[in-house]
Amino acid sequence: MKSNLKIRSNVYPIDHDILQKIRERRQIPVPKFIKQIRGKSALKKMAEFVHSKANHDDIYKKWLREIGVEKWQIKLYWDMDTPCAYANGQNPHGLIAPGIIGCRCNNDKCHLYDKINNKCGA
Repeated sequence: MKSNLKIRSNVYPIDHDILQKIRERRQIPVPKFIKQIRGKSALKKMAEFVHSKANHDDIYKKWLREIGVEKWQIKLYWDMDTPCAYANGQNPHGLIAPGIIGCRCNNDKCHLYDKINNKCGA
């Protein structure tokens, strides 16, 4: 009998000075763990560690792109990191395929819900 279970982990072993290497802007491949960063506060901390504090979001976004953070991460976790009142305070936006952001809300009573396509129109 063959098992159909796969072992997965959200722990990414990293070089102990990988952030220092990123800070020094050495030419290294983008670490896999950077692609797993979720949330505006985590992205902001990463940018601040590598560079410093900034007073404008556009500066943070520029720094994040330099570090190697994906465009979809910035869009989803920075620009769309707002709960929706029509989704009971939850953030309905998320990944629907690798690198593709979509709304996963199923509230068909919402005025933003596209009844023709049966999905959120936001």
